[in-house]
Amino acid sequence: MAISDNVQWEVRADGSDNNGGGFVAGASGTDYSQQAGAHASGIDLTVDAISDIDVQPDGYTPVAADIGNIIQITAGAGWVLGWYQIVGIVGTQWRLDRSPAPAGSTGGVWALGGALASPGKGAAALVLAGSKLWIRSGTYTITSSTANVSGGTMSLANATKSIIGYGTTRGDGGRPTIVADSLISSFALITNGSVYSVNNLILDGNSRPSSRGIQTTGSNGFVTVRNCKGQNFTNGFISGLGIARDCYATGCTSVAPFSINHCVSCVADGNSVSGFSWTTQSSVFAYCLSVNNSGAGSDGFVGNNNILWVHCVAYNNGRHGFSISAGSQPVFSLVSCIAYQNAGTGFMAGSAYSDMKLLYNCAAGANGTNFSANFGSGTQVNSVTLTADPFTNAAGKDFSLNNTAGGGAAARSAGFGTYPEISTTGYPDVGAAQHADPPAGGGGGSLIAGGLVVT
Repeated sequence: MAISDNVQWEVRADGSDNNGGGFVAGASGTDYSQQAGAHASGIDLTVDAISDIDVQPDGYTPVAADIGNIIQITAGAGWVLGWYQIVGIVGTQWRLDRSPAPAGSTGGVWALGGALASPGKGAAALVLAGSKLWIRSGTYTITSSTANVSGGTMSLANATKSIIGYGTTRGDGGRPTIVADSLISSFALITNGSVYSVNNLILDGNSRPSSRGIQTTGSNGFVTVRNCKGQNFTNGFISGLGIARDCYATGCTSVAPFSINHCVSCVADGNSVSGFSWTTQSSVFAYCLSVNNSGAGSDGFVGNNNILWVHCVAYNNGRHGFSISAGSQPVFSLVSCIAYQNAGTGFMAGSAYSDMKLLYNCAAGANGTNFSANFGSGTQVNSVTLTADPFTNAAGKDFSLNNTAGGGAAARSAGFGTYPEISTTGYPDVGAAQHADPPAGGGGGSLIAGGLVVT
């Protein structure tokens, strides 16, 4: 047998990396993993003289409530150290999922239940078995660039896994902080070679050399990142194939924080490099903002292969708002985007494949140059030149549209909204944030989401 893939692991700052750390979801026992201290521990675990999967803990009497919990064996001559699942009770012994030592062995150092203390040790457990690693609110300092050890980084190289931060109750969306120590370098806090997700974390590279937040590796690497913040990385926040949603990056240098091919509702703010950059395969960026990224070579968005940018905003960047060059797959579409107050060109395009660069219902103003001359004839459709600031309060980071003539008013209901051969016309705003019309008399109001009205 083996530990069930339904086990869920727990990390909390006041736990111990010698604890059991996990519980099988749906098991008949009581979950002891979501507490700081071990439920029980000892120094003389004994293997039954006949059955090498049955063990007798010292100083503790096994009960049915133990079933589904994980014990960790951390020392003992002849013992295979690691985690074991309690699958049943046989008399006064635990039955484990597999043998930890030869029959009759004694002297195993063990702990039942209790959370682990470091994300690196939690990742080691998750690689062994299970589907989820929960990290409770707190600050976790990474002291080693070695993966999957106490105080180390995290690496997930096998089947689908999830890392989920939370506040005080699993699923509440709280975000713990994982920060690099001031003495390590050349690391990624989280890496993978398979399919995994990262949720509800604040990752801090501490401006260490060659520091990266999340990286996919290999041909099968793919990550989904949700509700995460990345700061102070020198080699990118999220890199590789995957999807980032509702993520924020700031204080990053040298490499664009978002070097990932799909982003929805993400923000790059206050970095000294370009905010979003993807130049190797197809990319889709929707409802993203790249703002206040300083540096003479800092663009809001950079791409050169099969690009679709929809309802994105580039504001106050050190060079271009949207920078498009020609790659091996030169098809580019920008729909309902805004470039405002960028030092270079709002919508910059290289000269090659000019007829393949399509600009639909996009708005620009107060840039060094608003629209590049390299968009081919007929490839700009309903472009809007803004003569006033379109945003409610850009300095206060409110990029909703105002109603100023020549500014936000010119971008409202000016997005791409016509359809061929049918009698349907939509009126989305240009830019990331859609304005809400006043509710109809006596109505309960409405929510504008992605250009759709949901009542």
